[in-house]
Amino acid sequence: MNILWFMRMARMVRNPPSKERVMMVVGVVAIAGGLIAVELLGFWPDWLSVNNNSPRGVMPKNLPTLAE
Repeated sequence: MNILWFMRMARMVRNPPSKERVMMVVGVVAIAGGLIAVELLGFWPDWLSVNNNSPRGVMPKNLPTLAE
């Protein structure tokens, strides 16, 4: 670990975050986890999905291999 992380941990031990800040972080993590669960379980609506029609960054499906 970097020395800056140890300094940050020492500062948080001396001045812990408030209860409101901790609850806000827990709430954001819970919302993100809920969204991930909804998507993985298949309940994510199609109209909220991004259509990737851009050729940039998309690999062609039928690439020749070295074995051919």
